[in-house]
Amino acid sequence: MNYSLLIFLFTLVTDQVFKLYALHYTDITAFWFIKWHPTYNYGVTLSYLSDIPASILALISIALLLLTFKLPMSKMTRALLLSGGLSNLLDRVIHGYVIDYIQFYIGPYHWPAIINLADIYLCIAAYLWLFDNSYRNTGILTSRTLQSD
Repeated sequence: MNYSLLIFLFTLVTDQVFKLYALHYTDITAFWFIKWHPTYNYGVTLSYLSDIPASILALISIALLLLTFKLPMSKMTRALLLSGGLSNLLDRVIHGYVIDYIQFYIGPYHWPAIINLADIYLCIAAYLWLFDNSYRNTGILTSRTLQSD
């Protein structure tokens, strides 16, 4: 069984379902430190580059997603990277913006970024890729251990 394909499909569908939910429901406190607060992100992280057209950002996203096939990484890392990137790309193509919905806070202090699951998948994938490559370069792990494509 191809677990990386299952992980890819599950993470992609989960984020897209939450984004559909975010289009209809706003401002729900999930836990004492997480709030469901849908927003539209016309740029990239923290809305940087929001003045660049969505079509240009979509082309940049496509180029970066294609680049993942040239980089050595584990199947799990690639699945998370592609699902996160593709989910945000779908938003950008369909809506012209990315739907973010998770806000972290403690009391009156809010984290400045509102994110989505796709952003979390991308961060986990970046960490795994850096971890894999740092150990691969030191010789602690072999390519057989990491099961690269």
